[in-house]
Amino acid sequence: MIELLQSLTVKNFAIIDNLSIDFHKGFTAITGETGAGKSLLIDAIGLLLGERASVSMIRSGEQKASIEGVFCELSRHTKDLLDEFDLLDDDDLLIIRRELYSNGKSLVRVNGSAINMGQVIQLAQTIADIHTQNDTKKLFEPKNYLSFIDDNTTLSVLKEYQNLRNHYLNAIKNYDEIVKQARMLEKLKVDAVIVADGGIVEIIKKEAPNVEIHISTQANIVSSHTANFWNKNGAKRVILGRELNKNQIKEIINNTPENLETEIFIHGAICFGYSGRCFLSDFLAGRSANLGDCAQSCRWAYNVYVEEHNKPGNLMPVEYDDKGTYIFSSKDLCLIKEIPEIIEMGVDSLKIEGRLKTEYYLASVVNAYRK
Repeated sequence: MIELLQSLTVKNFAIIDNLSIDFHKGFTAITGETGAGKSLLIDAIGLLLGERASVSMIRSGEQKASIEGVFCELSRHTKDLLDEFDLLDDDDLLIIRRELYSNGKSLVRVNGSAINMGQVIQLAQTIADIHTQNDTKKLFEPKNYLSFIDDNTTLSVLKEYQNLRNHYLNAIKNYDEIVKQARMLEKLKVDAVIVADGGIVEIIKKEAPNVEIHISTQANIVSSHTANFWNKNGAKRVILGRELNKNQIKEIINNTPENLETEIFIHGAICFGYSGRCFLSDFLAGRSANLGDCAQSCRWAYNVYVEEHNKPGNLMPVEYDDKGTYIFSSKDLCLIKEIPEIIEMGVDSLKIEGRLKTEYYLASVVNAYRK
């Protein structure tokens, strides 16, 4: 039940006059006959954790009841909360004291400072759980579901749930939009669509059955097994990963059906991310490369420095040339002289990377390769 409770002091609570208990590490069992007062200790701890108080809990004839618990070996989450509330103790202890008065008032102090009940409950959720013998029965009662979630869910969990729910709703919207676009492409009778996601492949097969499916390089096709998988699932063409060498490309072509076309990149920028799956542009510029809006952040000029471990703050620049250090950028691809061998290998289609290039650039490069 309680892992971090070091001591418990109870005064004038119910039938208890004055009781102090020191707990040791490990498992502690409190035993006694029915009516001996075991449940009173649980009730006292519950009050420390923010449970509702009642004047009837004060010992008969007394004006005030008090319960104090000392918690040690605090978790990082608990320390963060205490720091946020400006209550962190130098000894890394959490001392919760609750006082009940006969006039109905209740006061809670943490490490000597008064705090509100909301803060107490937040702390309680990080240090202890109390379960009774009837808790499992409550789980089978639908009427208890909402209160169970409320009692056992922290604000951070709710925020995480909300974020996940928003991602889910956005994904649903995206797929609804993809369905609409697939139907539009079917009406336009486009030649093909390039797809990297298996779910979208299924949508295209259903909503645009006459449109060819070409599997994107982002699907990470680097083996004949993967190529054959996509072929069985309706792909007409696979765009092979740019990480492959010519021998690996030959192996794929020789071990896939003749009706499955292969396409490779032969010219232009090479993505820094593996198989083009990069989030650098999205992180730095808010433009998703996976949605065709790459800002080519890997090709920006960066100032890179090295620091000697024994001389912190002494930064020495890593220089490449007078234009800066393009440490993330691969050299551009140019295979124009390899065209005869590529054709002999059996490659069906050649791809020229033209992202962020003008139509004049594309026209010149395509014309050169055509000749």
